[in-house]
Amino acid sequence: MPNQNRDRKQQILSAARSCFFQFGFKPTTISMISRYADTSRVTIHKLFGGKEDIFRQVVEQHFLHTQEQVKLHRVQVTNVWQVVEDIVMALGQPVFQDIKDKQVHQDLVQSCMQYAEDLSQTQRQFVRENLTELIALALNNQQITLEHLDMSCAELAQSIETNVYGLLHSNIDLQAHQALQQLLKIYRAATRID
Repeated sequence: MPNQNRDRKQQILSAARSCFFQFGFKPTTISMISRYADTSRVTIHKLFGGKEDIFRQVVEQHFLHTQEQVKLHRVQVTNVWQVVEDIVMALGQPVFQDIKDKQVHQDLVQSCMQYAEDLSQTQRQFVRENLTELIALALNNQQITLEHLDMSCAELAQSIETNVYGLLHSNIDLQAHQALQQLLKIYRAATRID
């Protein structure tokens, strides 16, 4: 029975993610999730504390998935800026590929701040720590220099993370994707060893 509940719970979370990404948090209802998951509302209420709980768990699953992607990208440290770009694009993937409507995007950002801010802060800290370690490793391997920036590894990592999340939270279009790539080109140029 525990495996069956876990499978049912995952089915509901997958359906909820589809609903949230398609319609937004506010318009999505338990009834809608029930239809998408092909399960009863009673079952949903037995497994979850409500729509906010489902949303938090969807956000948490997303963050755990992106953390795994970050760890996979970290293995390829031959070109630090390519790894950083891969990480940044992994963080932005659902924004660029899954969420097509600007109003839905804004609704999800606001709902995340309301119902999952602690998860978001933990995710951002994880990203900063990984970027700091990557930059420090590249610095130690003499692949980059921070001389022109007058910043520490942690300060550069925080700058990258802050700019990335700012762009991801404010835009969902191709321009945000291009802006992220341009931003990383600036960091790459600023850390190049002459």
